[in-house]
Amino acid sequence: VRHERVGLATGFLGRLARFELAYDTAERGPDTLVAKIPTDDPGGLEVGSMLGVWARESRFFGEVASRCGAPVPRCYYNGAEPHTGRFVLLLEDCGPGQTADQVLGATEAQAAAAIDSLAGLHATWWGRPRPFPWMPGFDRVGFSPLQGAMRAALGPFASRFGDRVPPETLGWLADFVEALPAW
Repeated sequence: VRHERVGLATGFLGRLARFELAYDTAERGPDTLVAKIPTDDPGGLEVGSMLGVWARESRFFGEVASRCGAPVPRCYYNGAEPHTGRFVLLLEDCGPGQTADQVLGATEAQAAAAIDSLAGLHATWWGRPRPFPWMPGFDRVGFSPLQGAMRAALGPFASRFGDRVPPETLGWLADFVEALPAW
């Protein structure tokens, strides 16, 4: 087994590694796969735990992925211990792909592909009762801890990065923090 970290600066709540696998038996599995575990960033861990990100992701791969109508990587292993906060997914390597640029945003072609995939995902469940009660809907309550964390982070963010973003962006962020429960 050889591995390399991937997605180091993509800003999501996980750590990823690509594993290259060699087999010494006639029975083989995939040549590569991607392992995903929770972030080790303390702030990311707090937010991810508060929102149940990894438990829901594990349940998605266990209960939804095979029925969702959108392209989803095959899940070879789904290990979840919600009570300890330990999660690991071993997923099909769909790479190499193109690294997203969160500042520049998507190209028109990337945005169109995302919309097509999202439409396929939502069409599967459209007009039906919520099939997975554990999956939050827009009627979910309980964002107040996230709102408090975002309020606390906004001042330090503005102090550290305020000179790098347009002034209206800081206003948008402040407005969003206040509107979070309704959102």
